[in-house]
Amino acid sequence: MKLSRDRFYKLNKDMLNIDSKKYNKYFLFMISYNKKLIEPIVEEIELKAKDVYTKEFYEYQRRSNKIFESHQDEETIANEFKILNEEFKESIETFKISIPEFEKWISEDIELELRKIEFVHVPDELEKSVYESLEILFMEP
Repeated sequence: MKLSRDRFYKLNKDMLNIDSKKYNKYFLFMISYNKKLIEPIVEEIELKAKDVYTKEFYEYQRRSNKIFESHQDEETIANEFKILNEEFKESIETFKISIPEFEKWISEDIELELRKIEFVHVPDELEKSVYESLEILFMEP
């Protein structure tokens, strides 16, 4: 199965949300099995994301939001941003390079064979959004 890293990450997130005893054992086993296959991809994404979205990034973002929330006139906002941008000058240069590289990397397709789930074992109780997300794992009826 060829999907983007981001799609595998979202698939894993949806599979984590359905770990429930109300579903049949076969379905739960297949979900668990596939989660284990995807786990290294998720760990790699989270590790790279920590390098890209640093404390400085979140601090810059927090202070940017605070400027917008606490000031009304455009001139004051512009002056505050000028000061903020000067303070974070090196970090902003890093963000301009690292964020697009990360977004490109996470959107690249990779190959991973996941186990398909026989349609007869797909629970009727699945929410529509979860069903649609996991649909790529279901065998044709």
